Amino acid sequence: MKIVLAQFIFEGNSFSSGRADISNFRDGGILLEDEDHIRQWTSSSESQMSGSLETLRKAGAEVHPVFVAICSSPSGRLTAECYQ
Repeated sequence: MKIVLAQFIFEGNSFSSGRADISNFRDGGILLEDEDHIRQWTSSSESQMSGSLETLRKAGAEVHPVFVAICSSPSGRLTAECYQ
């Protein structure tokens, strides 16, 4: 069985006037879009992605992590550019 994994963690607050853009993920957060970089990151961190990869590997699945985005801090809504 082949499985593709993506992880997106963002805490938004509709009461915040500021908008979150891509810098909220790149600067202080995590933004990875390459399977090799994601695997390197998960080998040295405890995250939902690393736990999922380990569990699925033990189950015999062929797993391909393709995207990780973790916001550096809570913020307002995402900008349209960031969402895309």
